Amino acid sequence: PEIDVTLSSGNEPMRLGDDGFMIDIQHARPVPEACEGIVLAEEVMVPMASPAFVKQYRVKNPIDIERVPIIFSVRCQVQWNQWLDQYAAHVPLPTSGMIFDRSYLSIAAAMDSLGLVLDSTLLADHALRTGALVMPFGPIGLKVISHRLVYRRADRHDPFIMSFIDWITKKLASESGIAKGVKFPKKKPTPKTGS
Repeated sequence: PEIDVTLSSGNEPMRLGDDGFMIDIQHARPVPEACEGIVLAEEVMVPMASPAFVKQYRVKNPIDIERVPIIFSVRCQVQWNQWLDQYAAHVPLPTSGMIFDRSYLSIAAAMDSLGLVLDSTLLADHALRTGALVMPFGPIGLKVISHRLVYRRADRHDPFIMSFIDWITKKLASESGIAKGVKFPKKKPTPKTGS
C-alpha cells in the first residue's frame, strides 16, 4: 500500500495500540470483544505433494494414503482424520509421520518430497501455481476460515487501517486463484479402490 508497514510475527495476538500495532492478522482465533475482524479468505484444506513424490509412490487415489509417508500439520484447522472421514472413510488414518507445528514447514517438507501433506491452498498457493506441489486426488477439500485481519473498533475510521484493508483484500482477491478452483462435493464421493 501507499503507507509504511511494520511487520512482526508471533504465536500470540498483538495488543493493539499498546504494542504500537494497529492491525493484527490472526490465525484460528475469535475476534476480541473490543475489536472488529475481517475474514481475509476462505481457505481450503486439501492433500498435496510434490510431483516427484506422487510419481515415486504412485499416488492416485485416497486409498494410497495408508501406504505413503504422511506429514501432519498440527496447527492446521483440518486434520487428516477429518479429511478422511469426509472423503475416504474406508482408509485408516496413518499413525506415524512427520509432525510440524507450522504450515510453512509442513508445506516445505511436502515440496521436498518428504510426504503427503494436508494443508491450506491459500498458504500453498505459490507452490501450487508453480507446480512445486500438486493435488494428487484432485481439488477436493474442506473449507475453513482461518485468517482474520483484526483492528480496534475505536480505530475503524483510521485512514491507514482502511488503506491497508483495501490493499490486502484486493491483493488476496487477485492472487488466490488456486483456492477458488477447488471443488466441494455435496456428498461423500464413491471411494476408488486400487492404485
